[in-house]
Amino acid sequence: MDVGDSQTGTREATIGGIGLPVNASANVNLDLNSWIWTLTGYYRTLDQPGMTLDVVAGARYLDIEQKVNWVATGNVGSIPVPDRTGAGEANLTNWDALIGLRGRFAFGAQKSWFVPFYLDVGTGDSDFTWQGIAGLGYTFRWCEVVATWRYLYYDLPSGGAIDDMNFSGPAIGVTFRW
Repeated sequence: MDVGDSQTGTREATIGGIGLPVNASANVNLDLNSWIWTLTGYYRTLDQPGMTLDVVAGARYLDIEQKVNWVATGNVGSIPVPDRTGAGEANLTNWDALIGLRGRFAFGAQKSWFVPFYLDVGTGDSDFTWQGIAGLGYTFRWCEVVATWRYLYYDLPSGGAIDDMNFSGPAIGVTFRW
């Protein structure tokens, strides 16, 4: 993930609707970069027509870098106020052990439609983390198409630069068979 934004704003001061010869401007920039890797292996515990269930175990790696910088300027009448600038940075690298379940439930006359699911929980450098994925898919002779929703949550140790965070969103995938 690589996201960021920049905001600029200006304020003028008033008292009782009467303008004062005071104004202030600020410019703030935020940049967030992260990598999240989930590495797991699985053991198939249930393999029946229309239903599979696997036990998963593995690890999740989290690497986050946040940067913010700002500049505030202003004046009182024609007298400029000294600029205020600053910057901050927070970095986090994290490893967690995971256990969970994954599988799929097929339905319909040909068992072509299916519901994939995945759930894991873990801990380690985090106090707690969990991830859930569920969706809907369709199997053709030569491929599968699936649309899912993913939610990932981290509860990090208190007192750090980042307390907790979550990510969620859609995913679309195609698996080809030959």
